Amino acid sequence: MESLHSPLWRHICTQLSSQASCDCEAHGLEPVSGGDTLQSFVLQCGHRRYFIKLGELTALPMLETEAESLERLSPFAANAMLVGSFKHHAFLVLPYLDLKSDGDQFALGQRLAQLHQLTEPQGRYGWHQDNFIGLTPQQNRWHTRWCDFYISQRLLPQLSLAKHNGFGESLLPIEAALIQSTRAQLDDHQPKASLLHGDLWRGNAGFSQGQGVFFDPASYYGDRETDLAMTHLFGGFGDEFYLGYESEAPLEIGHKQRLPIYQLYHQLNHLNLFGRVYLAGCVEQAEQIIALS
Repeated sequence: MESLHSPLWRHICTQLSSQASCDCEAHGLEPVSGGDTLQSFVLQCGHRRYFIKLGELTALPMLETEAESLERLSPFAANAMLVGSFKHHAFLVLPYLDLKSDGDQFALGQRLAQLHQLTEPQGRYGWHQDNFIGLTPQQNRWHTRWCDFYISQRLLPQLSLAKHNGFGESLLPIEAALIQSTRAQLDDHQPKASLLHGDLWRGNAGFSQGQGVFFDPASYYGDRETDLAMTHLFGGFGDEFYLGYESEAPLEIGHKQRLPIYQLYHQLNHLNLFGRVYLAGCVEQAEQIIALS
């Protein structure tokens, strides 16, 4: 870890001082856990603390798109204060939140439902730019039909990457049937284009001062059921969370049948990020989707 008095941290403090129109004299720097791909720190400046994500310069596009997503998610997430680079490093500065994992799950579900009530003005699915789901580039070209968006911008790119990563022998024999079944099940499904978190596992939601807050998004406009599908995939959200959600925004008929289709995107992404340990689960999920058509 570079010293607090290194040119990198002096640069970050200077940028913070300029933005806040006050002297940001740092006197504490503590490494903390905060993700699998970047270093995370808590920076102490006077009575203020900041959460810093730090990576190689190549991480700058990922941090820039995260900052933009956080801005769109406001007030359901903490806005990024600063994103930039210095020499060989890229950084993202956020206000420090004293996050807790435990809190009012019912209210957290309501917060997610309220987020999903923000919709794309023209009813389109996608985002104004591509972004990232973890380290994986995420395509977001605008579409007017949800089925077309989900197949072309979600499933096919992950399947293509999986084949490139050496998993084609298991996936190629079922790919055509998977796409055909997905199209059959989503073809008549035209949900509202809701603002989505995009990467909503339990580690990306918490509580600050008693209120639910979301972070580390991969946002776009799409079917709200996709966020909920991921919450079911890795667990950690209790029954009260889903009761809270449906108290604000009841789910449509057929959402349980669509759940494995939406979970497969994240399973494929984990296969591409973390390897063969996820292959059997992906194949099993794909076969389940095919059997539903």
